[in-house]
Amino acid sequence: ENVTIDSSIWALPDVPILALNAIWNRENHTIKDLLKHNQRDLLRFPCLGKVGLKKLFSSLSQYGFTIREN
Repeated sequence: ENVTIDSSIWALPDVPILALNAIWNRENHTIKDLLKHNQRDLLRFPCLGKVGLKKLFSSLSQYGFTIREN
């Protein structure tokens, strides 16, 4: 699947379901919504731990997206 900034976060491969659920429940439904946050904000999401975050960053980087550090 071609992943763009307007794609659903569910299009990201290798990100744990628990991490995607934590992001989705905060109404971050697209990659564009997700990129509005920095790393510190994302760590505050319930059920989104460091491992899930690391896999999220890795998956985003495969498509040329990055999350701000702070």
